[in-house]
Amino acid sequence: MALTDRQQHTLAWVVGGLIFAALGAGLIYQAQKPRPNRDTLCVGQSDRSTVIVLDWTDHVSVQTQNEIVSRVTATVRDEVAAGENVAVFTVDDLSRRSLAPKFDKCKPDVTGSALTQNTTAIRQQAKRQFDDELLKVLRAPVTSAAQSPIAEAIIDLSQTSYLRAVTSNRLMVFSDLIQNTAQASVLSCVDGQTLIENFSRSQAAGTPRPSFKQVDVRLNVVPRSGLNQAGVDCRTRFWNWFFGDNSGPDARLMYLPLPGPIGG
Repeated sequence: MALTDRQQHTLAWVVGGLIFAALGAGLIYQAQKPRPNRDTLCVGQSDRSTVIVLDWTDHVSVQTQNEIVSRVTATVRDEVAAGENVAVFTVDDLSRRSLAPKFDKCKPDVTGSALTQNTTAIRQQAKRQFDDELLKVLRAPVTSAAQSPIAEAIIDLSQTSYLRAVTSNRLMVFSDLIQNTAQASVLSCVDGQTLIENFSRSQAAGTPRPSFKQVDVRLNVVPRSGLNQAGVDCRTRFWNWFFGDNSGPDARLMYLPLPGPIGG
């Protein structure tokens, strides 16, 4: 049965009122939502974190650096949820004295309401404040250093809040994994157990290896020359031991070779 003019007019008012009420509720909700920190883009304390360690103590090829950028951006895009913290650290000549993040922000939420927000502007702002800043750090020039204190840097990180999020953590290391200090060096190693003992003695006043909970460790290995089979075996044994104290259902250790020419 067709509606009368009066019924149609009444229905239009009702529908319009519902739409207006929905818009009003949306605006009130947006106004009451906690606002992200202007610098970190975080809302409160993140219960998940992704920590990226770039070993910049030796040169890497353009091909290798491109793959590093690709793996990090894909992980952040596909695996890191909005609100999770992402921090990037570099190991270089300064890291023994001052290990500070080059990037430390939470992934923005870009799923705004099309009814009450300019979603295009939200995505553009997220790209400018997060994606572009992360890419700038990953694309920074790689230099070299006299030593490679990779393990010491990771121990320092393990004692900070970056790898102690409530739910779980992801640690992505991009390195040739050639630990090289005066006290313990893969380059001169002929026996993995001796290397472990030498490193442990060098840490006698501190922590011999990190203690982790719920950390997904991904070791992305930069190709290098200069290692014989004994050195390769030493390197593998050392890092298996180093990451051996990691508990929880999400804890794991993976070796992921990187492409590129073998450098020395």
